[in-house]
Amino acid sequence: MINNTIVQNNSDGIEGGWWSSSSPLIWNNVVVSNGGYGISGNRNKPLCEVFNNNVWQNSLGNYINVTNPHDISADPQFANPKLGDFSLLPTSPCIDAGTDAILTFSIGDTTVELNYLGNKPDIGAFEYGRTPAYLRIFPKEAAVPLAGTQRFHVIAQDSSGYFCGLGEVEWQLDNPSIGVVDDSLIFRSSGSFGSSSLIVSSTTYGLADTAMILVPEPTRLVIVPHGSNIETAPDSTIQFFALGFDDEEHPATVGQVSWQLLAGQQFATLTSSGKLIATAEGWCEIAAENEFGHLTDTLRFEVRLPGQSGVSMAEENAPVQFGLQNFPNPFRISAEKTTFQFQLTQPMHVTLKIYNLLGQQIYTVIDRQLQAGLQLFSWDGRDTFGQPVASGIYFARLEGNVGHRVKTTATHKFLVLR
Repeated sequence: MINNTIVQNNSDGIEGGWWSSSSPLIWNNVVVSNGGYGISGNRNKPLCEVFNNNVWQNSLGNYINVTNPHDISADPQFANPKLGDFSLLPTSPCIDAGTDAILTFSIGDTTVELNYLGNKPDIGAFEYGRTPAYLRIFPKEAAVPLAGTQRFHVIAQDSSGYFCGLGEVEWQLDNPSIGVVDDSLIFRSSGSFGSSSLIVSSTTYGLADTAMILVPEPTRLVIVPHGSNIETAPDSTIQFFALGFDDEEHPATVGQVSWQLLAGQQFATLTSSGKLIATAEGWCEIAAENEFGHLTDTLRFEVRLPGQSGVSMAEENAPVQFGLQNFPNPFRISAEKTTFQFQLTQPMHVTLKIYNLLGQQIYTVIDRQLQAGLQLFSWDGRDTFGQPVASGIYFARLEGNVGHRVKTTATHKFLVLR
């Protein structure tokens, strides 16, 4: 483990379970301000080679179960950590403080050569003195809910792909009416719909890159239930939500929503917050209207007695709209699942698959026969092999087949966060 910068993790910087059956080399790493130990060894086998790292101010201590580390412990003097610029200032103690005991090593069939400037390698991932050739901001596009936030990141690389310092950085929104950007490159929507480019530039090196920000205005309202089953035992409930989307299917803030029970008053009551309290079996129809543009949607469904498979969405008067949405969107793998919703007008065989930006299929959510009505299926953000997918944009592809003929298809873009 050579020339990494590990900063502000919630747990240990480098955790030792991975060397339980090996003797690793831990050289030239910056390990600072992490929530656990800096380097946490394996107490059953504490031997490893820990040389020329900078391990400093980790919450529980810099080391545990580590024998004879040969490191420094000092402020690494990062250039601009608020912007994620962990390159080194000219006065950093990490400059020329690494070891060059290993300059080349192999990973499989690939030979890696450590490239450094000065007398010795620097400690950390950023070699001081490199001149950037490219400035990159990501994400390149972001749809931000009204009054929501989005953090942007910017990196600089030289012509060989090595990370560099950013230098002095400036940024501007060409449409400041939609929000503001703080000194951590966090955009905060100020309460207006619209779009803007975010231009980030390094005045030191004359480099710039641009991202697009959209605060989408809803043009469509969709009623969705929390969960898919309800029983008609006294005071059993189901919570409904109203989701907004613009013409490009970006999730959009709907604001305050008013609810109305259009039919089925003898079977249920509906609160002002969209909670249905069922009292008997029968057909109900609810409506929602939002405060932005006064968009409306209705949903007809049947409340069934316990043991009869819960809510049946429109087995008669089946919904004619075939849409594919997911909520929440974006969703964070570590904290939640996302639920895909779509409507079927008739029984059919359905496949719902997840693809990345390269068009590679990474997961199949469902592949089976379904009945007509509202369908809800959850995904936890893991691929076919059970591994969490990377942050980024993904596509859900839905196909409904009747016999050997593709009856209908839909593709929906969504965002995954880690």
